[in-house]
Amino acid sequence: MERGRTMNRAQSTDIENDVNKLVDHFIATSGRTALRSKEEMDKALQCALAADQLTALRSEYQKKRSDYDFKLTHPLDAQIDEMQSSLERVGLP
Repeated sequence: MERGRTMNRAQSTDIENDVNKLVDHFIATSGRTALRSKEEMDKALQCALAADQLTALRSEYQKKRSDYDFKLTHPLDAQIDEMQSSLERVGLP
């Protein structure tokens, strides 16, 4: 891995905070009004986060639904899966 390319989440958040502070500073000192207010940008960010969560939940639901539909159309495979999971729960291979 290249040395300068790895960044942990805390460093990423620190950089984002620094950038946000710089942007706020330049907007405040420019004398011009912002295209969007901070509240509008925060609301847009919250909406984007909610949309990402919804997308993840939808994906998880679709996978579960796909598994369920497969088991309905392949009952023997479903029985084998149940037997294997039962054996794993009691500690047998």
